[in-house]
Amino acid sequence: MAHNPFDPPQAQLELEEELGPVPARVRIAVVAIISGEVMSFALKAAAAAGFTAFSRSAQATPAAILPAALPLLLMGVLAWKIFVGRDWARWILGAIVGLGALGLASMFYLPPEFSTRIPQSVRIASTIQLGLNLAAFVLLFTGDAAKWFHR
Repeated sequence: MAHNPFDPPQAQLELEEELGPVPARVRIAVVAIISGEVMSFALKAAAAAGFTAFSRSAQATPAAILPAALPLLLMGVLAWKIFVGRDWARWILGAIVGLGALGLASMFYLPPEFSTRIPQSVRIASTIQLGLNLAAFVLLFTGDAAKWFHR
């Protein structure tokens, strides 16, 4: 076949290896991660809009929604990387779960003069979010999900 100088250049692309179907445990874990972050963002956005009292000392402004969106964005990227099979992403999730457990424990075991400043809704939402992330962590390191990451 003759080369036509007017054809666009073509290159052979090396695509990543095919991972096969994503295990159900990984799918459920990604949904749990995103659900926890969306719940947390909704609580912070409601506080920024003045619907709830998330922080009694901060002024409720719409601009306060932007910092609340950053963890949602970062955890969304992390969930995507887990979904496409990046092993390092599930280890980062493990570190986040560990730090979240420490933060939650400190929230419940603070001296009374500090703990009264944390609204009950924040404690409940933090507990639910940690529970979802912990469930995702366990799902990612057990069963067919663990084998899928070690292919």
